[in-house]
Amino acid sequence: VVATMGDKKLTSAELQAYYWMEVSMFLQEYGSYADYIGLDIYAPLDKQLTEMGEKPMSWQQFFLDSAIYSWKTYQSMALEAEAAGYKMPADRQAELDTLPAELENTAKNTGVSVDELVARNISHGSTLDAYVNYVETYYKGMSYYYDYCEKIDPTDEEIKAYFEENKDSYVNIDMSEKYIDVRHVLLQPEGGETGADGYPVFTDEAWEACLKQAEEIYSKWQEGDLSEESFAQLAKDHSVDGSASNGGLYENVIQGRMVSEFDAWCFDESRQVGDHGMVKTVYGYHIMFFSGSREVWYATAQNDLISELAYNRIPEVMEKYPTTVDFSAIVLGEVSYS
Repeated sequence: VVATMGDKKLTSAELQAYYWMEVSMFLQEYGSYADYIGLDIYAPLDKQLTEMGEKPMSWQQFFLDSAIYSWKTYQSMALEAEAAGYKMPADRQAELDTLPAELENTAKNTGVSVDELVARNISHGSTLDAYVNYVETYYKGMSYYYDYCEKIDPTDEEIKAYFEENKDSYVNIDMSEKYIDVRHVLLQPEGGETGADGYPVFTDEAWEACLKQAEEIYSKWQEGDLSEESFAQLAKDHSVDGSASNGGLYENVIQGRMVSEFDAWCFDESRQVGDHGMVKTVYGYHIMFFSGSREVWYATAQNDLISELAYNRIPEVMEKYPTTVDFSAIVLGEVSYS
């Protein structure tokens, strides 16, 4: 055991998972630039110095500190989730439940033991149980944290006050620019070829058939409650656009980014929440539903404030669950990048 938090313990085998995940995520972020900041992944990490931390240290110590901090974060959030009676989303729980069997099948197909598979992909000294414990703690803690973040809803006054306090950070924002949210159902004519300008070209007959289909679908929807929820289901059922699975929703659209007819409908000065209509573009007929708009400065300040409140939650929770770390018990395994 290398660290404890209440009755929760971090073993050396589990630490391997946290440690090498930190290395992996760092390489994913910096990629080929790692060499330029002094990281040679093919050489021992405890023999190379870095200034990425608060003070000069070895790369091994840098990743070790990051790994222990990650464990503190995930584990304290997991404990907070338990205290709050929080349950993981069903899809996350299903992933966790099937993880051991999936790893065992992969190991079998590879011709190695499951612990050897984990050792190859995480580090020597780690095991299946240790890796599953890592994933479980991560899923429990971060699912709770993300759920908490989604529920942060600062008031209009708080957002405006935050903007004023940090006004210097927003000097490049056009105060008149707006974001809009819109849902749409795209019905596209059948057949067609790609024209010289890269847009699809359809026959007049195909356009007529598409218009008829769009009008029928639109008219049937208008017989209902005209709600955004029913429109979202309409998009899921009929739209051929990639946004269909999300109820046809486009969020944070800036003027001039969409095809001209679509853009003109969305940014009509008279547009109000709940407005609906139909627009023809080069792609087909779009049944439209206006979800809302907000100034870019307001949306940016809102997102920044939410991020700050969410980030501040981490040390607040960690402080509730003190941690003891025994650095003398830490033994890091090696991995090969050759």
